[in-house]
Amino acid sequence: MTTWELSLLATPEAVPEVRHLLHRYDHDVRLCVTELLTNVIDHVGAGTPATVRVAVLPTGHTRVDTDPDPRSPVVRSGR
Repeated sequence: MTTWELSLLATPEAVPEVRHLLHRYDHDVRLCVTELLTNVIDHVGAGTPATVRVAVLPTGHTRVDTDPDPRSPVVRSGR
């Protein structure tokens, strides 16, 4: 299994940078990663430490995930 992993702060500026770093992956993978990173920004908060992972499984499928750092609680006001 091949895995690409990056720890970063989830900021709007990071989204195009991560998309550029994933240039060797196809459009669908880049889109999924940027959508997940944008969800962290929108729902947890800009500046949240996050880890982005792309894994090519032995089956040939690609797994994409991003996790906000659970050690970094974020307080958000209600909308």
